[in-house]
Amino acid sequence: MVLDIYAGIEALKGDKNQRGKPFEQNTLIDHVAILKQFLIRMIENNYSDILEKKIHSTRNPREKTLTRVAA
Repeated sequence: MVLDIYAGIEALKGDKNQRGKPFEQNTLIDHVAILKQFLIRMIENNYSDILEKKIHSTRNPREKTLTRVAA
């Protein structure tokens, strides 16, 4: 199941939004953070047998630091 999670994150990185454009970097960060929180909650409530350290070791995509251009 951990490999499925990793594959899902990689697929999300190459996916597109409803307008047909690739997801922004910050959107990917948000989605991965929400997924990690959800999986940790599942582990805490014994709905999943994934090791929690595997979830914590999953890295978020790099944050986009420059989001606006000085005018």
